[in-house]
Amino acid sequence: MGRKFLLLAAALILRLETVDCAARGEIKFYKYYDSYDDCDYSWLGGWSDCDFFFRNVKISSNGNVLFHRGSTSFTQDSQTYYPSVTATVDLPSNLNVYLSMEVWDKDVKYDDHIRTMSNMALTFENTIIGHSYSTTYRSGGGRLTVYYRLLSCNPGFTGTGCADCILNYYGSQCSTYCKPVSGSYTCDSNGRKTCVGKKVGSDCQDCQSNYYPDGQCDTFCDPQPGIYTCSSLGLRVLEDCVAGQSLDQSTGCQPCPADEWSLAANAASTCTACPAGKGVAAGSGTSQSACTWKDCVAGQSLDQSTGCQPCPADEWSLAANAASTCTACPAGKGAAAGSGTSQSACTWKDC
Repeated sequence: MGRKFLLLAAALILRLETVDCAARGEIKFYKYYDSYDDCDYSWLGGWSDCDFFFRNVKISSNGNVLFHRGSTSFTQDSQTYYPSVTATVDLPSNLNVYLSMEVWDKDVKYDDHIRTMSNMALTFENTIIGHSYSTTYRSGGGRLTVYYRLLSCNPGFTGTGCADCILNYYGSQCSTYCKPVSGSYTCDSNGRKTCVGKKVGSDCQDCQSNYYPDGQCDTFCDPQPGIYTCSSLGLRVLEDCVAGQSLDQSTGCQPCPADEWSLAANAASTCTACPAGKGVAAGSGTSQSACTWKDCVAGQSLDQSTGCQPCPADEWSLAANAASTCTACPAGKGAAAGSGTSQSACTWKDC
């Protein structure tokens, strides 16, 4: 036919920067018609003036060539011959590609470049696996029909157009596994575990500080030294009091009042009073033996067995006398028993 070369191009180009693959697709360049030559693509055997065929068929994405075929093969369908190129390619994550090809006419004398068709965008979005689709591209008087179908989703992908991740898989490649556990964690869009409530840890298996019990983490308990600890269930456990203390249920262990005592682990709210005549400083009553005799008043002496006793007649003592005896009045002087509160209390006896 003597026509000069025209380039027929269809390039599969990824519209996003990512080159992640989500699926495999099949594209079939099929049935070309050119009204300029008044030709159809149907003929029976042998070469005619309209024996079109394809060269340099390319499928590309983001400048990367996914498929290239130098020349066409012919397919016979109901005694009709068609130029046909079938390509199977890994599709980019957005399922968009561009096609490019040259259309030639097979003549008896020589082959002619007829037309270049280029920048033919094709998308597999919203297609269903296994279903066949077709689209027609036009360039001048040329018309090309392309059949295509989604063969399979790559591992981890599913749904129409392989747009979704299979259950419990996340991320741009649907390669991160995360299965939510009720009451423990959910999974974000990247498959990272998000602990619920007061749970922490790589698998949300632990509780935040002061939350109990393990596995639930819904009870708060803040231990108070000297007052209470926390059980594994988060219940307050009052600490045992040391000797010299009583247990107040609101405030914990408190020192015994003056002149009272207690032993260790006293769970009572009160302490025990020292024996009569004995006493001890507040909080120092760690046993009954810690209670000692109190100071005697003036006119008494201290018996370690029975406590303060009145001074005998004609004897005296000052306050806080810790001796077991009193002091005798001067010669010729005397005082009634227990009345000798000082030496001046001794008066002359009757003549």
